[in-house]
Amino acid sequence: MYAVRRVNCPQCGVTAEEVPWARGKETHTRTYQWFLSKWAQRLSWQETARVFHTSWQSVFRAVKHAVLWGIVHDVYITRYPIYPSQNSGEEAKI
Repeated sequence: MYAVRRVNCPQCGVTAEEVPWARGKETHTRTYQWFLSKWAQRLSWQETARVFHTSWQSVFRAVKHAVLWGIVHDVYITRYPIYPSQNSGEEAKI
């Protein structure tokens, strides 16, 4: 376990150091959130939580992180177009 250090910045006041493996006050690493969100595609959130000894709220936050990341990066539209390409003559696969 890593204890985030707090520093007294002359401009900002007391603040916590930023660590590259977590965001804000999240208790799980980014990698673990991606891991949980991937398993939550196959299992229910409750089953995912039970298998990996965590809470369903942690699974919820992991899925929320993945969905928001996908929205920001326009992943769903790029990989799964709603309309077929006009040039290909193929139907869109969903």
